[in-house]
Amino acid sequence: MNGTFEKEVMRELKSLKGEIDYIKEFLEDTRLTPTEKKFVDSRIKKIKSGDTSDFVPWKDAKKKLS
Repeated sequence: MNGTFEKEVMRELKSLKGEIDYIKEFLEDTRLTPTEKKFVDSRIKKIKSGDTSDFVPWKDAKKKLS
């Protein structure tokens, strides 16, 4: 019985390690590069100052998507 329990625990640990590796890869893929972060920060600053010139009117966007 003890050997079976140990095997089950080892199987679960292996499964958890796989899930952790998947999550780590996912997080790496979603992390912004310094250049991307600088761009996003500049856009946020621009919007907060009231400059919405980067936005496309919804009617124009709807036409392009149709």
